[in-house]
Amino acid sequence: LSVGLIGTYTDNTFEDGVSRGGDSRLVFSDGDRQTYQGTVVVEYDFLRKNPSPRSDASGPNLGHTFFTRLSQARHKYKNNAYENGSFSGYNQDRTSRSILSGFNLNYKDLLFGKVAAGYTTQEFDDEDREDVDSVLAEVDLSYKYSGKHLLGLGVQREINADRIIQTDYDLSSTYELQHNLFLNTRLSYDTYEFT
Repeated sequence: LSVGLIGTYTDNTFEDGVSRGGDSRLVFSDGDRQTYQGTVVVEYDFLRKNPSPRSDASGPNLGHTFFTRLSQARHKYKNNAYENGSFSGYNQDRTSRSILSGFNLNYKDLLFGKVAAGYTTQEFDDEDREDVDSVLAEVDLSYKYSGKHLLGLGVQREINADRIIQTDYDLSSTYELQHNLFLNTRLSYDTYEFT
């Protein structure tokens, strides 16, 4: 059993621009924000692979681990939303919370990766703004189809900074044509749910 505590601080700053014709201002700086985040991670190795007689038995030889990640973040925006020529829009400050649980797995070195699901919320200081919540998902699996061919599946679902619930799906293929020469192919499909 292992327990980890992680604290992060992020300062995002965006530069404003101008339209292609140069006659209007494009405002991105209303996204300037500071984020303070704390995360607790708990992991438990519930199925340890048996080391082979030739392996170093003293080293880690993990098979499958269960994990849970609890996170809370405070997002402080430097300006209100930009509306009607000034930063006079709604207050964008918010608190986000999430829980994600899943497994890191390795089945005979053929199928390996991560599968996890959870729940997340964003609660806004502005009472006129509706809070947002969503199911979380993280899948990153690889299948060793042959000695030279690796297939991958990825799914990522989250709420981004613009209150959009974004889900990304990926299928990938990596094939070794020659030694250290790889052919990578990826098919991606994204969905956006505007709240």
